[in-house]
Amino acid sequence: GDTISQVGMNRPSPAPPIAERLTDAENRLRILEEDRDILHSQSVKLQSVLDSEREDRQIAQKSQAAAVEKLRALDEREGEVHCRDANRLQELEATASLVRQKLEKARRNIQAP
Repeated sequence: GDTISQVGMNRPSPAPPIAERLTDAENRLRILEEDRDILHSQSVKLQSVLDSEREDRQIAQKSQAAAVEKLRALDEREGEVHCRDANRLQELEATASLVRQKLEKARRNIQAP
């Protein structure tokens, strides 16, 4: 073929009419806006979940601290009670020892003529 018959063969196809391009752009924009709205909604839900988990964690930490404090106070009271009981036991043992000594002395006095 001659050169003249091929002129215009490699030319790109004509651009779609402006109205069609505008419609495509509006459709893409609508899709982007819908995606944006969905992502915003998901973001709000996730933030709510995060806030709730943060509150739960704070409540759990406070509860744990309160439980630790109660255990410490209980241990302290148990220690005081144990110390008091140990002291009382020592007093009773000392009294029992004195009573045994007096009993032995009384027995010896009774047996001795």
